[in-house]
Amino acid sequence: MIDSDSTSVTVETDGFSYYTVEFTYGEFKYILEANEEVEISDISEKLGLNGDIINARGTNNDCFETYVMDGKWFVKAKQAFSSNESLYVKYNTLENEIIIRVDSSSASETWYTDYEYERDVTKHELKLTKYVGTKTEIIIPAKSTLDGTEYKTILSGEVYSNKNKLKSILLEQGVCLEGDVSNMFSGLYWIEKLNFSGVDTSKVTSMHRMFYNCNNLKKLDVVGFDTSLVEDMSEMFSNCPALKELDVSRFNTSMVRDMSGMFSYCMSLKELNLSRFISSHVSNMNGMFWGCKNLEKIDGLLFNTSNVTDMRYMFSQCETLEVIDVSNFITSNVTEMDGMFSGCHNLKQVDISSFDTSQCRSLSNLFCDCKSLKELDLSSLDTSKVTVMDGMFQGCLSLERIDLTGFNTANVTTMSGMFDACEKLKLLDLSSFDMRKVSNILLLFTADLTSDF
Repeated sequence: MIDSDSTSVTVETDGFSYYTVEFTYGEFKYILEANEEVEISDISEKLGLNGDIINARGTNNDCFETYVMDGKWFVKAKQAFSSNESLYVKYNTLENEIIIRVDSSSASETWYTDYEYERDVTKHELKLTKYVGTKTEIIIPAKSTLDGTEYKTILSGEVYSNKNKLKSILLEQGVCLEGDVSNMFSGLYWIEKLNFSGVDTSKVTSMHRMFYNCNNLKKLDVVGFDTSLVEDMSEMFSNCPALKELDVSRFNTSMVRDMSGMFSYCMSLKELNLSRFISSHVSNMNGMFWGCKNLEKIDGLLFNTSNVTDMRYMFSQCETLEVIDVSNFITSNVTEMDGMFSGCHNLKQVDISSFDTSQCRSLSNLFCDCKSLKELDLSSLDTSKVTVMDGMFQGCLSLERIDLTGFNTANVTTMSGMFDACEKLKLLDLSSFDMRKVSNILLLFTADLTSDF
């Protein structure tokens, strides 16, 4: 209502969200998509407030902001809020207050009917287990009232499915994710927006494939995630090919045991900051960055890898990386290094001379298709337990020198394609090679070089 004797106007709304902002007054409703704006005069005129706007300001710039452009004032949607907020609009010397609040009569009070859920009357918790609704854009409130009792919203398990064709999900501040949230948003091919601002993840133990195959997701804000209890981050962001920005710099990974495929096939990511990653409990880094073909920089590869046993394809197909610093890696427990750097087409520098490979059984395709590498010193590698060296240097088109004088090949059974297409490699000293157990040397050399067995 408008009180003509007052400068205050109350507007009841369906709430602000990261995706939708609705100004409602009588028959007038304004709906804004994320980061879109409406001219303030459009609102104020409908409310009976006329005149030239001198200034406009909001009470919470994190939720909505005001700005002037070409002499016109606008309000722009940013993120959700549940508190009462105000928009102050000044006409000449008179400032009017537009109060924005959630409409208590909104149908969203029964939002939970779109879910299968479990109600804990003792803890006053409403645990969502499966989305069965038909909406493609949804908001999950932190609290709801059932039978006169207020319940806190909890999510756990595989709540969503690609059958839902969801485009946007907003979890309001205070929503809790608990326990195993593996595959929670996995396979949401149409999802474009996910907002976790203020979500409590302090009780989550597994984030395996949490965002797997979110094909259209371009941005994901997980800065506020509390990951202190998480043990599994395998394939967490795997197959998010459109994801361009990802800040995991504040992740607490002190309990994580599995990071395999964590960022695999995030083909649009250009940089990652992992400087705060604690990896002392991690045993599996298989394919951690596999297929990140546009990744130009990884900060913080000072991993403690003392417990890692599997590094297969860890950097495979990181086609843009020119330098990979693994000098800090402890590899004394690693048994598999197959394809660790394979397909790193622009890799010019990598030093693994400090690697302890005494437990390693397979080095197949280790540097396969590293087309820009010119030299490698592998003379210090302990290969006494290695049985497979297939394609180890295959396709290293620029490789001019390899020092393999320290190689122990007594247990190697297959070397097929080991030096295939090493076009610039002219001299190779294999005098220390023991070939007695080797049964497969198909395409061992297919370039014009001189070898000394």
